[in-house]
Amino acid sequence: MLCRAAVPLSIDHKPNTREERTRIEDAGGVVVWAGTWRVGGVLAVSRAFGDRPLKRYVIPTPDIVEEELTADDDCIILASDGLWDVMSNQVSTSGMMCLSFRRPHALETAIQMLMLLHHILHHMLAVWVRSLRV
Repeated sequence: MLCRAAVPLSIDHKPNTREERTRIEDAGGVVVWAGTWRVGGVLAVSRAFGDRPLKRYVIPTPDIVEEELTADDDCIILASDGLWDVMSNQVSTSGMMCLSFRRPHALETAIQMLMLLHHILHHMLAVWVRSLRV
């Protein structure tokens, strides 16, 4: 989430959206209500890494949004889908959750966070690839 006017940089992949539900059902999967809409009654997102029993229906392919940063951009929020389930884009950009670009050492902090995220995703991918060999 880019804090400039609450610009979303990702799209929630929920199994009950028309496109995702169609894709899942066309692959032979089901979307059921279990407190929230879930793929196979288990997973509340329709795109993810590492859910081997659901891998025919849950794909890891993200939707990528590119946004040019401007001098007016103050901050960015890095969060999982759980945050967006309970908080609106506008509320989250109120300032308390933002990683500000204008604070001292903000760029270094952002780079460290992105490096950590890269490391975590690299590890997750390695585990996922190993699971395919079983």
